[in-house]
Amino acid sequence: MMDVEKTKEQLQEVGFCLVKQVMPAKEAEHMAARCFELHEQHFDSEQKYQSLQGLMNLDRLCWPWLAYAPLLKVARALMGSNIRLAEVCSKSVLPGSEDGGIHADAMGIPSPLPLQMWLLNTMWMLTEFNEENGSTKVVPYSHRVGSHPTAMAKDYMVSVTGKPGDVLMWHGGIWHGFGANQSNSPRMGLNFGYIPHWISGEIDSSWVPLDPEVFAQLPPDLAELSRHRVGKRDGAS
Repeated sequence: MMDVEKTKEQLQEVGFCLVKQVMPAKEAEHMAARCFELHEQHFDSEQKYQSLQGLMNLDRLCWPWLAYAPLLKVARALMGSNIRLAEVCSKSVLPGSEDGGIHADAMGIPSPLPLQMWLLNTMWMLTEFNEENGSTKVVPYSHRVGSHPTAMAKDYMVSVTGKPGDVLMWHGGIWHGFGANQSNSPRMGLNFGYIPHWISGEIDSSWVPLDPEVFAQLPPDLAELSRHRVGKRDGAS
């Protein structure tokens, strides 16, 4: 179970938090298998790093976790009650993928970055994440700097490893990236986050719109989090 208060405090203090065994391992592995199928349909195998956006439109397996009650409590404690769901995607790092560098999830915000949280991001480990297969790397406490990372920041990155069903959560300002996959197996994660109501539409306009037909089938709690993103790709509502 996710300890809401402890998780919130660690996000504020260190900038990231790994919560163990949130999703049952068998469900994580089932979702991973489905995501690998979708990635095979949408990507060439030569593309070693794959980020499949618009996942809500493609499959329902992720839906129950997008409105996971303890996670929503953490997000609302940090950003207020009126939060919104950000982009939902699956991310795969295939064998042979090179190191992904380092960045902050600033969504176009220039330095100096606000210290107030503008994004609570999550990576749900659907396969094992380890140093050999390209696990996410972070620079602890870097969200306090209030800027985009410099090249020297890579020297302070640490790998966050875990098992299927573990969840990595982080402040949008923390410096992070994915490592090189030097193993023989791909790693797969479910990535989504939450933003506060004051984030402008221009910042999140690059995210894939939610199909109206899909929105009509969402459970009420997930629909409330997602109604700001409903629309066709051409912008028609």
